[in-house]
Amino acid sequence: MDIVHAIEVKVCISEDGQPIPIECLIASVKKLQIEAKVFEHILEAMDEYLVNS
Repeated sequence: MDIVHAIEVKVCISEDGQPIPIECLIASVKKLQIEAKVFEHILEAMDEYLVNS
């Protein structure tokens, strides 16, 4: 069974041209909870696959 799910992550850099500390970028990405969302989508896809097979 192959499960493919495309994920789009958009990181916006400030428009005023000021440098952004990497810690702020890391915190912003962590807030997205990508790992939890990926896992949730995997489980949903597996459930759909099992229901339809």
